[in-house]
Amino acid sequence: MNPFVVGQEYIRREIHDQYGGGRQGGISPSRRYPLVLLFTGKTGEQYGYNDGWDADGVFWYTGEGRIGDMTLTRGNLAIAKAHAENRRLLLFEQRRRGRVTFLGEFRCIAQREVQNLDQLQQARRAIQFGLLETAEAAATAGTNYWLEITDRDDLGVNLKAPQASEDGKPYWSYSVIKEIQPGDIVFHYHKHAAGIVACSRAVGEVWEEAITWAAKGTSARKEKTEPHRRPGWCLGLEAFTPLEDSLRLDAIRERETEIRAIPASQYSPFSLSPNRPLRPQQAYLTRFPREFLALFPTLQLAASRMTASTARPTKIGRDYVWANEEVATSERDPFAVDPAIVERGNRAHRKTQNLLADYVKSLGGDPRLPLPEEPSFDVAWEGTETIYVAEVKSVTKRNEERQLRLGLGQVLRYQHVLAASGKSVRAVLAIERAPSDPSWSALCRELGVALVWVGNFDVLSV
Repeated sequence: MNPFVVGQEYIRREIHDQYGGGRQGGISPSRRYPLVLLFTGKTGEQYGYNDGWDADGVFWYTGEGRIGDMTLTRGNLAIAKAHAENRRLLLFEQRRRGRVTFLGEFRCIAQREVQNLDQLQQARRAIQFGLLETAEAAATAGTNYWLEITDRDDLGVNLKAPQASEDGKPYWSYSVIKEIQPGDIVFHYHKHAAGIVACSRAVGEVWEEAITWAAKGTSARKEKTEPHRRPGWCLGLEAFTPLEDSLRLDAIRERETEIRAIPASQYSPFSLSPNRPLRPQQAYLTRFPREFLALFPTLQLAASRMTASTARPTKIGRDYVWANEEVATSERDPFAVDPAIVERGNRAHRKTQNLLADYVKSLGGDPRLPLPEEPSFDVAWEGTETIYVAEVKSVTKRNEERQLRLGLGQVLRYQHVLAASGKSVRAVLAIERAPSDPSWSALCRELGVALVWVGNFDVLSV
């Protein structure tokens, strides 16, 4: 049980009287109990300790060492090894002399090197630890992790795999898609980039759909297999997020000794051979062991941000990434799975979405995509006093009525959720052409929804 209450003030001297640890400095490992006491405050800034929260709810804590480059020793090592040694990290903030306020129990999920000035105002390398409150770190405990190994241009749209190999037999790397659960984290290894470049979150259930596919392993290349239509499985993804620092294959190979110590299985993401360097499996989809995740702070931080419930940033969404309009999926029953997931794979949808983003940007606006904790809108931007949130729909004569009904319900839901922040939110339903039935424009006006289409975006404000 935690002996301290979040938000309560304590006399630092009395903390050490009972729990031990050094009475000076910021990092104070206890010899009496499995605790590492951490202290932060404004007074540390004069020594080059610049601590604080980021927009994702991670507290970046600067390691110890006043002069010269910091090293992973003593207190810094105690933080790095705390989880492996079952030692709890308790964080306090000094707000007045001799007294500290308890901020909570944390877990170290990441580590990075930054440049700052030491006590002598000399440039040096400093270590910072990414700390996440344990209640939020625990949110990742039941999550499974997966790796998509691909050269797709439309990363993050969905996962898709054939139902059988070229010889008609089941293949584990395809059928494993059915084991992925909603909320699981999928990392994306892109072959052209030779590294793990992004992550997404699985959403919904697997559905069956004809896909265009050709295997790209050694035997397939030997047989010169060409892409062709075949029965497939698809699974939706949301919250696609590029990694701040891609994890390149050469960086992964630097940890090959530790990776070889991880128990191997058929579902391992990397192939280990005594005669060749570590390389990705000749597979499409694999499991991603937690032990592997623990070796790379970049991946740990990305996973924690994807799953943790954090305070919402002041700015909506993340930077817009223009969708690839050349990739498309077949049309299907929109009620079999979440229609927003299927719709994102449609070429007309992508083109309309990009045109809307282009229009917003042409007027000096900042088009945005959703963060993991936000509704799955297509495009959003902020005006002077209003947030605009858009759902994009492709329409044909056959599906216009259905698509507009779906889109209207979706964008009203996005508006309702985002308005909970207290900000003014305007819903926008964007379609690829003017509706055949003019009553749709009247209905949207009554509901306060801006119905726009390609060539008619100028009715919007930015």
